[in-house]
Amino acid sequence: MGWGVTGRASFTVRLPSGHGRGGLRPFLFQQGCLTEEFLAYAEHLARSGRNRPSVRALYALRGERHLKRREWALAVESLHEAIRMTRETGASVGQGGPG
Repeated sequence: MGWGVTGRASFTVRLPSGHGRGGLRPFLFQQGCLTEEFLAYAEHLARSGRNRPSVRALYALRGERHLKRREWALAVESLHEAIRMTRETGASVGQGGPG
């Protein structure tokens, strides 16, 4: 669990699934560190490394952030993209796909 950079300069995001465990996601929300700039930079790194599972996880995390901020339209947009990417993998949405 955590943030890491692989040898190919691709960005890997490992987030807890939210089943009562602590970790990065609650910490970032509580500390107010989860900004759009932070998410955009993480997405840039994930895309430049062609790391689709991380991009998908970031869309879901961005959607969750928008929900907490009551930014409904932005939440729908982000979560829709996360679901679309999950469906492209052939996995069920509840599984979140590989990665």
